[in-house]
Amino acid sequence: MEICMKKYSSKIIFIGIILFINSCEQKKSAQYYFSLAVEELKSESYQKASELFSKAIAQDSTYGQAYFMKAQVLGLLQGDKDSICENLKKANKFGYPEAKEVIEKYCTEITVSEFNRLKANYDSYIESYPERYEGYFKRGDLYFDMKEFDKAVIDYSSVIERVEHPTAYYNRALCYLHLGRKKEACEDIRKSAKLGYNVSKDLMELCQ
Repeated sequence: MEICMKKYSSKIIFIGIILFINSCEQKKSAQYYFSLAVEELKSESYQKASELFSKAIAQDSTYGQAYFMKAQVLGLLQGDKDSICENLKKANKFGYPEAKEVIEKYCTEITVSEFNRLKANYDSYIESYPERYEGYFKRGDLYFDMKEFDKAVIDYSSVIERVEHPTAYYNRALCYLHLGRKKEACEDIRKSAKLGYNVSKDLMELCQ
């Protein structure tokens, strides 16, 4: 009986070790795919990067960082807003800190009537105070919310002409990413970081 118990205990320990190894391999595999995806992203192979981030997520469905970076790649691929926001919301759900701010900038729903009302207010402010940056900033955010990135770029550029605002550089970088203009996005990301904006490590690595 004692011998049987020892054999049974050994089997349990062996199974436990196998499960532990499998768990470690799974985590390593998710990180492995993530690292490959980042390299593809740096080389501007956006479709391949998207596929590799998806593989990382398949290995670890709670990988918030991978969801966040996949959202950035979808922006570069000019993917649909729903898919981008879905990945951002999952990144936020699983604790990736930068996701919440991007969700607030990009995934906010606004009605056409509300857009027209706010735009009229900002247009009036800009007409009255063309030398100030605040109106351009707010209108740029409004265009961003409506996914009118070309117009948002113009307004954020108007902000930057008046003051070197780190958030304006960062917001313009996000617009460039959504427009597939990585080089300009990276220039603004580095500038915003230099001015004190807390840029995520992933976006900084993207531009190395």
